Amino acid sequence: MVYDNMRNVVSRFIGRSKKELNEALIKLSLYYGFNINVTNCFSGHEKGTVEGRVKHIRQQCFAKAYQFPTFEAAQGYLTDQLIRLNQPSQIVEEKQHLLAYRPPFELAQIAQCRVNKYSHIQFESNAYSVPDYLVGQTVQLKVYHDYFVVYAHHTEVCRYQKIEGSHQYQLDIYHYLKTLMRKPGALQHALVLKHSPDLKTLFDLYYKEKPREFLEKLDQYRELPKDQLLHKLSLASLVPEMKLPSTKAEAITDAIEADWQRLNRLYGLERVYS
Repeated sequence: MVYDNMRNVVSRFIGRSKKELNEALIKLSLYYGFNINVTNCFSGHEKGTVEGRVKHIRQQCFAKAYQFPTFEAAQGYLTDQLIRLNQPSQIVEEKQHLLAYRPPFELAQIAQCRVNKYSHIQFESNAYSVPDYLVGQTVQLKVYHDYFVVYAHHTEVCRYQKIEGSHQYQLDIYHYLKTLMRKPGALQHALVLKHSPDLKTLFDLYYKEKPREFLEKLDQYRELPKDQLLHKLSLASLVPEMKLPSTKAEAITDAIEADWQRLNRLYGLERVYS
């Protein structure tokens, strides 16, 4: 492979011709068994060749589609296009010379953080919550380019997308459930609730006088996706005494009635009778 003199390829220049290669790239090349070739300094024709390859890929892959809803969607599209471009290759003959398959290279850095009394860790000038039983302990982080995974006692406890910026918080209310269950009255002014506007809105509307019930419902529905969790919390608050119907028809009727009540309370809708 031929690389331009990018910072993630060349860590520093030593004189006019020698270079110190990036340590992570060296590990990657050793793992997959390829050589690192870097363009020479002050050699415009070599640099143009490398950039020409990039231009070719850009024209072949992104001429018709160049806007994507997420970075992950763009990555998936590029992967599909590269597979398409390589279909005419002599793959049958090439397979005879390929190395044995290896698992994806773990391109991550390892870091350690101490959990403070608020059950936060400080990473890159931002605060992230971890389960409250880890207060005072040291946790390990496996850091990737856009996210990191937190481990305690060799077990994954949580993972986060990196915050863009500094001096910000990313908090998970489930990390504090045990502590809050001991003092449910503290939930109303808790920082972690303020950092989840959807949950705070439901709490203020329906659970302000019964915080313990709110916490119990959170624990009960913790495996649900966020939208389903919010639906369950609002439904439970509107029809707390709903009995189990005896027939499927009654179950459907009651579910529709509960949905109507929820929408009416949230959006002020009026019921129309036929």
